[in-house]
Amino acid sequence: ANVMAKMAGSAQAHRTCKVSASPLRPLLPPGSNGRCQEVQPAKFEEECLKAERPCVLRQVGSAFLKQSKGGSKLRPLDQWMKTAGNATVRVSFPYPASHENGLPTLNRIQRSANFFSQEDVAESLRTGGQPTPDIASLPWALVRPGSWHMRFQDAVSWALSHEAQPIYMNQVMLPDLGATALSRLRSPEWVERTGLQLTQPSLWLSSASVATGYHQDGPENLLVQFTGTKEVMLLHPSEKAKLHYTEAPDVEPLVELSSDGSISVYGVRDPNRTSSGHSLLDVAADPTALPAEMLASYGKASGVSCKIDPGDVLYIPAQWHHAVSTAVDESCTALSLNLW
Repeated sequence: ANVMAKMAGSAQAHRTCKVSASPLRPLLPPGSNGRCQEVQPAKFEEECLKAERPCVLRQVGSAFLKQSKGGSKLRPLDQWMKTAGNATVRVSFPYPASHENGLPTLNRIQRSANFFSQEDVAESLRTGGQPTPDIASLPWALVRPGSWHMRFQDAVSWALSHEAQPIYMNQVMLPDLGATALSRLRSPEWVERTGLQLTQPSLWLSSASVATGYHQDGPENLLVQFTGTKEVMLLHPSEKAKLHYTEAPDVEPLVELSSDGSISVYGVRDPNRTSSGHSLLDVAADPTALPAEMLASYGKASGVSCKIDPGDVLYIPAQWHHAVSTAVDESCTALSLNLW
């Protein structure tokens, strides 16, 4: 809290962003990559839901929000700030792009031997009395970015003021922001008539371009874009073997945050945690740096690419693999609402 108070006192002026300054950078595509189907709300149930097929509905996102009292013209982010600015959220600090035309990433894939031999990581293991994971059976590690807890309004202030250090606020559950924030949502008529029950609404906020690697969600979901742009690469559940989901250390460094907005990462948190829920194919990396066997199998995969702009809604069927590229717009943010 003290660090954030100091930052607020010395915050830079709000930066300005141009769309052309933050282009939507493409992810590494599969061997066969088609375009996402666009449908009208009246066709959603038949062509998307029943067909279990990804699709985009253009310019219907505002239907998920109730109109503010008095017809206020506040943007969605401003309205949630007004009702839940003091709520605590968790933000991550994405890793920089690994090559000139690459993307900052939330899923760094690194050889386990290289990660656990880093001096600060080895020291963290010794200090905590933790054994080094079995890197022979777990050759690759999923290294997530360091994270920090701050107030929602401080996260937004950071996004608008600290260009040098981007942040990513992921899956902030609306119920955790309070009943008033949750009460702003509604189900459009074209969703209600399908019988689709939308639960677990959550917000996602990025202050710069960033990539998220392939993963699956158990339930189907709707992704509503309010600011910024996303490209979502989607592959059918049957393509899993081509995406290299294997058990791997799932680790995150510790973070120190300075009052000037700079961060330092060191050591490792929970070094023996493992998971198999994320692909070890790094879609943000330089393809020439990827193992040949990964590229070869991915080259045999088929998928569809779905791009959504402010006001658009993307339907993602249950269990479909998806990787995401995000870019901000002139608001210097990319804000999304996800409903499972």
